[in-house]
Amino acid sequence: AVVSTQSGHYGRGVCYDTVRDIVWSPDSNYLASVSGNKIQLWSMSDSAWRSCISETNGGVDSVTWSPDSRHLLVLHQFSVFITIWAVEFATQMFVKNPKGSLYRFSGDGKYLAVIERMECNDYVAVLSTRTWKLTSHFKLPTIDAAGFEWSPSNLELCIWDHMFDHRLYIYSLDGSCLFTHEVKKPISMGLQCVA
Repeated sequence: AVVSTQSGHYGRGVCYDTVRDIVWSPDSNYLASVSGNKIQLWSMSDSAWRSCISETNGGVDSVTWSPDSRHLLVLHQFSVFITIWAVEFATQMFVKNPKGSLYRFSGDGKYLAVIERMECNDYVAVLSTRTWKLTSHFKLPTIDAAGFEWSPSNLELCIWDHMFDHRLYIYSLDGSCLFTHEVKKPISMGLQCVA
């Protein structure tokens, strides 16, 4: 049973299989449960509204809500692609070749950045969350990008290479490299944390 803390009403739902994960939307209006390759959705404001997403293109690795709580991102097993579902309209878009879970929303929720891996190279794709259209796409000089973070201004990305490559880059959203830092290898164990 699910309890809506604002109204005090109970809602019940039957899951198709053993639930592996549950994820609340940021506005607490939707609940997503992951069972195998199915994702069930429940609305807390409309007890009659339910939806099921069946991912036939491979198993579900993880599920993430967009900051507006109206889109659900599904990372497929083996990082083949990310499906972006518009929850209320049951429409979908795809981001191909994500590099594992290396995708993040900007702090203001206006953009989604995804590190992609294609032909042994790393790329960054930046999408507008208003239209879900690609705003920029650029190649990185990394050997094996290990992570990234958004700047507090939401205008730059800090990207670091694998810990044995000792490099950090700051890029603007249009793909301009603003800063590069490299640590001499014999001295360091690489980049372990970026804040």
